[in-house]
Amino acid sequence: MKRQMFVCTVLFLAVALFPSMSFAHNISGGCASTSNVQIPGTLWTKLCQTTLSLTDGTHFCVTTGSADALNPGTGNTNSYLFTVDTNSAPATGTSWERTLDFNLISGIAVPSTANVSTVHYQALGAGTYTFYFLAKQGVAGEPTLTVDDYSLGVVCTDGR
Repeated sequence: MKRQMFVCTVLFLAVALFPSMSFAHNISGGCASTSNVQIPGTLWTKLCQTTLSLTDGTHFCVTTGSADALNPGTGNTNSYLFTVDTNSAPATGTSWERTLDFNLISGIAVPSTANVSTVHYQALGAGTYTFYFLAKQGVAGEPTLTVDDYSLGVVCTDGR
């Protein structure tokens, strides 16, 4: 009983003495632009990036990327890939990678713009990380894609 009283007293004093102090290390960052970015080939092109320093243990991070892409309008079916990652040249086929297809179907109007979004959840240890929003052609030889606006947001907490 005395031990429980002591622990409660210490916790009360910590809150009373440091009322504005956060006992959690939460951090966020991001980037966005309305400047056009060309996606010319099958190598990842950086749409934007943000760097965060995570301290004191494991952090649980959610990275979200969203973009508007303009249909290259070639009269063919065209495929493009989008992802968010802490690697600037990740392998393809991850569960957070998204495919954007402009399908040519006879008699059906193809949209001039398409939206794509993806989310990546990961546990990261202490360190400095750069989070990337990336895009590339899904198949070699596709026409250059124009991404006309995009945003990336990252939120990391030290608890679930």
